Amino acid sequence: MLIASALWGMLRPDDRIPAYRMGIGARLPGLGPLAALWRPALQAALPDGGLVVDLRSGGYAAAWTPRGAAVVGVRAFTERSGRRTAVSHMVKATRGDVARLLLEASPPPRRPERVAELVAASGREVEFTGATVDVIERG
Repeated sequence: MLIASALWGMLRPDDRIPAYRMGIGARLPGLGPLAALWRPALQAALPDGGLVVDLRSGGYAAAWTPRGAAVVGVRAFTERSGRRTAVSHMVKATRGDVARLLLEASPPPRRPERVAELVAASGREVEFTGATVDVIERG
């Protein structure tokens, strides 16, 4: 598991860092946008095979795109009276729940469809498109 940081790049859950406030959308004087600044280093350092379950927001996803890996994203939607809307801020909670499920899975998933199966087995409503696992909350 890697955690994207605008300031530090990619971190592991047990990495210790000081508190900071900087989003990936920041532009540094003389350096430009952070996503573009990180892109070459991340492309060179990160694995490009296997399964990547991408739980990042759009800004962080722009900093690195795996080319040879099977990639599956996770989105969250609320559906009420037949109308579906994307969950914006609270999608972090859904993605955190999915991360926990995947970290606890034994064996860990190796295929995108297995990610969808694990999330569905947790009692959530899931639609799998091949590239995304959509978690649906009906209200």
